Amino acid sequence: MLLLLHGTGADRSSWGPLLDALPLTWGVIAPDLPGHGQTQFDRRQSLGLREMAVLSQRLLKAMGMRHVDMVVGHSAGAAVGLVMALNEREMPCGRLYGLAPSLVPPPAFYTQMLGPLLGPLVLSSPSLLMLGGLARSSLVVDRLLASTGTVLNADRHAHYQRLFAQSSHLRGALAFMAATDLPSLLEEAQGLALPTKLLAARDDPWIPAEPLSRVIDQHLPKAVVDLEWRDVGGHLFHEADPKPVAERLVSWMAT
Repeated sequence: MLLLLHGTGADRSSWGPLLDALPLTWGVIAPDLPGHGQTQFDRRQSLGLREMAVLSQRLLKAMGMRHVDMVVGHSAGAAVGLVMALNEREMPCGRLYGLAPSLVPPPAFYTQMLGPLLGPLVLSSPSLLMLGGLARSSLVVDRLLASTGTVLNADRHAHYQRLFAQSSHLRGALAFMAATDLPSLLEEAQGLALPTKLLAARDDPWIPAEPLSRVIDQHLPKAVVDLEWRDVGGHLFHEADPKPVAERLVSWMAT
């Protein structure tokens, strides 16, 4: 059984292109993370990495699952998968596959454009209505998608436009960004001893190659980590070019 965890600001539909490329016989669970997509954001609830992991594990238990063969996470979803692997008593998983794993500090674009939106005052005030209006602007979504370095087709682009126009999704995405504590996760990750593969694109402006390599060397010393590189594709390469990703997953599951 595969568990697919999307990144911040996305939803389960981001896995659609990859699902079409996977074997039909595989069992796959691809939920909306709390506060994203069709889930409802509850601002009384923290949505950090640990909370996302625990809620995902509780969902699996409610579905009758006792074990996951592989967690596949994209961007911040890979970080959530890492927390799940560290919290193995809650729900054991066999392997972890991270796509464009968000394990490095955010780029300057993030700080300049999104950083001011992540304060408690913004997240708890009527200014979210204004942010929702901004997110409905095609120029804002165009800029966000362009910053990923990935060229999406018209259908995927239009879906993100609709997604960011949903106020609950916008609140959930911002709350997740605000509550993410990457330094604490990397400190805990020292104890990870799980077969782990990571796949990233060298032209991903969100996950620079050199800082990611340093983080892996410094903070995942016990894990059996295989860090692979794509030359091109940007941050959302699994949506724009899913076939090579599917081939890697099939190959690793067969071993």
